[in-house]
This record gives sequence, structure tokens and C-alpha cells, in this order.
Amino acid sequence: MNLERSVRLSDRLGGHLVQGHVNGIGTISEIKKLGENYLVKIIVPEDLERYLIKEGSIAISGISLTIADVTKNEISLSIIPHTWQNTNLRDKEVNDKVNVEIDILAKYVEKLLTKVNNSSNKNISESWLKEIGY
Repeated sequence: MNLERSVRLSDRLGGHLVQGHVNGIGTISEIKKLGENYLVKIIVPEDLERYLIKEGSIAISGISLTIADVTKNEISLSIIPHTWQNTNLRDKEVNDKVNVEIDILAKYVEKLLTKVNNSSNKNISESWLKEIGY
């Protein structure tokens, strides 16, 4: 298990927003040492593919990471030595299952775009934002 203290609202934010939810279960498809770093590839459930973008945020088993590359629903992660040494990723093997948490901002954007696309007003405007509570 990977645990880290929660950020306080008064703290400076210097990373990704991770909530500790599990949106799906991924499968490690490759682990390879590349210089000092490790390349880890993970197959993510197809229904989460729409949230995966290169250089986007993702949490794998509670570890906040950046996606290095995406091919359909397989992500590549470049794991730096500090992360490798201080998380349980170093204990994982090919075919192991991992928890996947999608970036919360991607889910909010999807929700906003879905609401816009399903409403009669297809434009994001100040009045529309006020109408939905912003």
C-alpha cells in the first residue's frame, strides 16, 4: 500500500489531485529498466481510455504519476528512481493487477461538456456557468 499525508487547503499544491478512488483495475504489461528509470506499461480498462492523454495525470495503486505515452488503452509510465525505491511498484511483476484512478479534472471536464452537449444552449457562456452554479 502507498500512503501519503493529505494536502491541507492552506498548503501549496505541487502535484496531481489524487482522491484515493479506484476507477478500474489495470494489468501491468511490461516492466523494463531504462538507465536509472523504469518503463512500466499498464493496460487500462477500455471504458477509461477516453481519460488517458500523453503527459496527463493518473494514479496507479495510489501513486500519482504522469502518463509518458498512450496507445489505445495501454499507458507508458517513466518511473524515476525515487518513486521506484519508495513505492511498492518495485515489487510488481508483469501481469500483476493495479488500481487505476483517473484524473478528477478529466471527469469534471467530461461532465461539463456532456451537460453542454445535452442542453439547448451549446455554448459555454457566463450566463450558462452561473446557471449551473459557478
